[in-house]
Amino acid sequence: MPALGRNVVGSMRNKQQRQKLRASPFPSHWSSILEDHFPLYARLPDEDRKELQGHIQVFLAEKRFEGCGGLEITEEMKVCIAAQACLLLLHRETDCYPEPPLDPGLSQHVFC
Repeated sequence: MPALGRNVVGSMRNKQQRQKLRASPFPSHWSSILEDHFPLYARLPDEDRKELQGHIQVFLAEKRFEGCGGLEITEEMKVCIAAQACLLLLHRETDCYPEPPLDPGLSQHVFC
């Protein structure tokens, strides 16, 4: 298959995977984390909260977190970081964050 065809098929597969993630139930313990540590979450209209939940599910499925200097990244930290990042996607015609170009010597997401 030519490279262009592989890119189109891969893009369609990614879109289907993201739709499936968004359609799956949002974990109730993630909602609790957001209610406890992300005050804006409780103030969002239901429709926006549902959209944000879908973006969070995709973000957490596709992004890798890695602590440095002994920092252990907890699920709570991941969910809060994802919520902050995904707020920027509300009401936008995009379904994900692109992968940034990275220095080959660096991890994707480093928190110190």
